[in-house]
Amino acid sequence: MKKLLLLAVLTIISLMKLSSQCNIRDISLEVADCNGDDVVAVLLNFIADEVSDSFTVVGNGINYGTYAYSDLPIDLGNLEANCDTQYEFIVKDKANPDCSGVIDHGKICCEEECNIEIVDFEAGRCDEDGITVSFDIEKTGTAGLGFDVFAGDEFVGFYKYNELPIRIKDFPSTGTATEKITVCENDRPDCCDTLVFESTCGCGIFDIDVDIVECDDADMSFYAKIDFDPQMTSDSFLLGGNNTTYGLYAYADLPIAVGPLPFSETIEYEFLIIDKSSSFCFNFYDVGKVKSCAEAPCDIDDVSISFPEDCTPNGIIYGVLDFNYSGSVSDSFTVKGNGNHYGTFAYGEDSYEIGPIPGDCKTYLEFEVRDKSDEGCSDYVELDEPICCPGTCSITDLRIDMDECDDTGSFYVDLLFNYEGSVSDSFYVKGNGVVYGTFAYGEPSYRIGPLDGDCKTIYEFIIRDVQSPDCLADVSLEEPVCCGDRCGIDDVHVEAGECDEEGMFYVDVDFKTIGSVSDSFSIVGNGRDYGTYAYGETFYRVGPLEGDCDTKYEFIVKDQANPDCSDFSGLDEPICCGSSCFLEEIGLDFDCEAGNKLIIELGTNNNRQADSIIIVVNNEMVDTVGKEDFPYFYLFDEVPETVLVELIDLNDPLCIIEKDIEINCETDCEIGDLDIDFIECDESNKPFFRLNFDHNRNDNEVFKLEVDETIIGYFNYKDLPLDVGPIDQAEEDYFFVVRDSIETSCVNRKMIEPVTCSSATDDMEEYGLRIYTLPGQLMLINEDYKDVDLQIISIAGIRTFQGSIGNAVEINTSLWYPGIYIARIKVDRKIFTRKVLIR
Repeated sequence: MKKLLLLAVLTIISLMKLSSQCNIRDISLEVADCNGDDVVAVLLNFIADEVSDSFTVVGNGINYGTYAYSDLPIDLGNLEANCDTQYEFIVKDKANPDCSGVIDHGKICCEEECNIEIVDFEAGRCDEDGITVSFDIEKTGTAGLGFDVFAGDEFVGFYKYNELPIRIKDFPSTGTATEKITVCENDRPDCCDTLVFESTCGCGIFDIDVDIVECDDADMSFYAKIDFDPQMTSDSFLLGGNNTTYGLYAYADLPIAVGPLPFSETIEYEFLIIDKSSSFCFNFYDVGKVKSCAEAPCDIDDVSISFPEDCTPNGIIYGVLDFNYSGSVSDSFTVKGNGNHYGTFAYGEDSYEIGPIPGDCKTYLEFEVRDKSDEGCSDYVELDEPICCPGTCSITDLRIDMDECDDTGSFYVDLLFNYEGSVSDSFYVKGNGVVYGTFAYGEPSYRIGPLDGDCKTIYEFIIRDVQSPDCLADVSLEEPVCCGDRCGIDDVHVEAGECDEEGMFYVDVDFKTIGSVSDSFSIVGNGRDYGTYAYGETFYRVGPLEGDCDTKYEFIVKDQANPDCSDFSGLDEPICCGSSCFLEEIGLDFDCEAGNKLIIELGTNNNRQADSIIIVVNNEMVDTVGKEDFPYFYLFDEVPETVLVELIDLNDPLCIIEKDIEINCETDCEIGDLDIDFIECDESNKPFFRLNFDHNRNDNEVFKLEVDETIIGYFNYKDLPLDVGPIDQAEEDYFFVVRDSIETSCVNRKMIEPVTCSSATDDMEEYGLRIYTLPGQLMLINEDYKDVDLQIISIAGIRTFQGSIGNAVEINTSLWYPGIYIARIKVDRKIFTRKVLIR
């Protein structure tokens, strides 16, 4: 007995360990474009850790089947895109059902308007052929196979969606400061997105590399070998850093060596490169501290990869990776690229074999070498063209010949198919979570079985080449197979009817039968038995049911003679037979300091756009407005003791909500007029403001600050003046609200005009603005004589200049520390940010 008890305990512990280790996560759903029947193909994918060999997928009362993890991603078939069903999918491990994951996808619609958006855009190097650009696309409501790309009004080319993300190496340049790229659904000029980006075809300093060379511990010094790629520069450049000017050098002399430089425990070595003819053409590189030859910063560079061998028969290739390294590297490094981890390797070899690498003719391969301990120590190489391996493996025309059931309730199938290209010598067959075996090519057909004719399983078969996992084909039976006297009920479908005057409704149920059913069945669900029915009708009406807005009705169809012969379905959401009222709640506030102002907030439970909401205040109808008119303000001539507010939907008089509040304006608290000044924009182009106001509260008491109905935070009065931000840019006025945290009727508000922050891609010249740096002087030219505010801020955040200018301003910078400064220029509520170099 003790042994049995110990065995049971060990079993439970092992199951607990399995459950704790098993993990299904990051479930994603890829929905294809709608077809003409308003259905969509759905692809399910996820990440699984410590699982068994297979899993099941269920959702919305449907069992989508059992699959092997090795088959991910899986095709769930065609789903109805009716803009009604709230789709959810539950993934459960076959051996451990407690190991599961859920994705609530929501509705799928085929009525979406076409929308396309350029994302993850990058502009690379510029040469005589044009600019290299890369981007991805997010789209909804598209129906075509691809999209058109334009440079301004010039057609660049057609590309397929399945090639995304794409790279265009010869995007035309106009030679101006900015370029424009437009992407449109193929032959759909009404479905486009346009992006304006800063041209990379001007002067530029790229790919700076600094190596520690000629390092000497005895002299406690080293040299820095500097190399980079110049683009459209003059003939020479100025090199400096750490408040030191190293000299003027010719680009033709690259690479150059600078030194000797002393070891240091404090100096963070940096190098600033500036073109001789354009101070705006610069770049810099941070080396860090160099304390000794052994403690020189880790450096990896000159990464290259070659492919000495041809592609393998199954379409893959192996590369030979080489690179240089120096400084304080760890014992190993990793190689990654295009989402693949090629491995971890020890330093010291002359080269490293990397692979397998797919030669898919479309991927621009990249390989990044990164030190294991220092993630900042890395370098990469990117191939100019995809690798294309010929002779792709192909399996086609897969079909099934099915035998009759035998006496044991089982059956066999014969699989037939064609193949060509670089297949290996064998393939394997799997399906429904079962691997049926490995077979050699060359036979006319292949017998699979025995298979259980259980009236439930829709058998699927996947053929996959042993050496080329992407070389595969699949086929499935159209419906379950019933052998012998087995009974099957399948495809239960339910449809709710209209509500009646008493708040009740009926449901029509239909389904399919397979095999040997009895003469009748029952329908049950939600703890109720809806009755027994004879087979043979087109559908069966169940009810009446209460449309209580709460119950999610389910319906299970069971054969009378064989209760295990069943299937089920249910309504996607509760049925509401009451009023369709969309009003949910009222928020009321009374501002004693702002002319006895009543502020009404509206909460709703859907997105219905109503333009006929009646507002009743203290039994008096005061206005009829739409949802977009809230918050609504109402002024009283005198302070009332109480306020009762009623909101009524004019189109549905039964849709009415009300709320009352008591008014007390007797308070000693005072919050004066709000003083709000724009300060600056951050690097993400979001503005900061400075808030100040007079008050009679203690310094340690607290007020709440809201901007555009978003709570920014709670602050002590002693924090004033207060810098607020970053705040999302607004198209309409900002609405600031300051409210005492104790005396909530002590409040003040102010609306200010929006501020538009612009990045460096905005063209200052359109506003007649030009900025120049000269020795000891910075000059801003204002050709259009508009009101311009200028701030100059150092890298340390110190404001060195602030003021308004007329047509020009000259600033003496001779006493400023040399380095990079940020110029923020405001004109017409637009902010330009520029880096300037002070020498």
